[in-house]
Amino acid sequence: MLATLGFFLFIKFDRKLATYLGIISLAFYFVISCYVNWDGLSSFGNRFFISMGPVFILGLAALFDGLGRWLKSERRAFLVATFAVVLFAVWNITFIFQWGDHLIPVRGPISWRTMTYNQFHVVPVRIWNTAEGYFFSRKRLLHEIEQKDMQQLKKEVSDPLQH
Repeated sequence: MLATLGFFLFIKFDRKLATYLGIISLAFYFVISCYVNWDGLSSFGNRFFISMGPVFILGLAALFDGLGRWLKSERRAFLVATFAVVLFAVWNITFIFQWGDHLIPVRGPISWRTMTYNQFHVVPVRIWNTAEGYFFSRKRLLHEIEQKDMQQLKKEVSDPLQH
């Protein structure tokens, strides 16, 4: 999201390269969106866009550079950029945790209201319990994960139209 915004600032650095990358990005987006399994099936995030990483990095770099010029301080820009990156990373990691712990559906649409509630109220408690299980009783934790996966599979087999 931030990288996409920053990509528009990248145009000021190198208009020709930005134009080519923009066309390639739009074409890539179009091809993926036409694919029947555009959502990546049962996975977290859209792994199809991993190959677009360098374009996103350029956009993010341009955004942070613009932030530095706007704040007129490299140190403040560094702190703001670091805070934003850490905040989004933690948000994404806890979102992945929700997916892995079946707090949100592993396939299909999710309730953003439920996901946001879980981020602040459910995940902080469960993540500590999971970490404790990982370090001190891994066998029990793996058994619980297998049981959740089996329950999810049974639910999908018994009601295939829901997924």
